[in-house]
Amino acid sequence: MQTLSDSLDQITKRPGEASWLLFRPPQDARYRVGQLETGLRQVLFQARDGYLLQFAETL
Repeated sequence: MQTLSDSLDQITKRPGEASWLLFRPPQDARYRVGQLETGLRQVLFQARDGYLLQFAETL
């Protein structure tokens, strides 16, 4: 599951405030949905308890 954000910049600049470790740096991904193509910028953090947290913004 991923959480959509208006700005990943705000999240990626301050992960230490939530005690998260950067698991995968921001990357752009393109997906085809029927005839349409959509894009997301995604980032993945790991919480102290081991859970992975994925955030994304629409490109």
